Amino acid sequence: MPHVFTPQTYLFDTEPTMLESGYVAKEIARRTESFGKLVQAFSSYEVRHAADDPKPFVRGVTSFQLLSDGTRWWIFSVAWQPETTKLTLPDQYLHN
Repeated sequence: MPHVFTPQTYLFDTEPTMLESGYVAKEIARRTESFGKLVQAFSSYEVRHAADDPKPFVRGVTSFQLLSDGTRWWIFSVAWQPETTKLTLPDQYLHN
């Protein structure tokens, strides 16, 4: 189910585990669509406990909705969908 949180709440809930176990995230591909002042970006990611780990412990897609006020871009919303055993990343989200 979706969870709503502020940046501060996210850090409070996740930072101790990330610091203890290690958390090295890397974007592996990005797909964007735009119209006027709207942008929708799908950013595929993989996360390792250490940069030299041979395999990521999690992969998935982050969805960003961005809005421009004419001066700068604002993140309007962010949602994550991690990969699971029943839902694996398709090829289109593994390569640009």
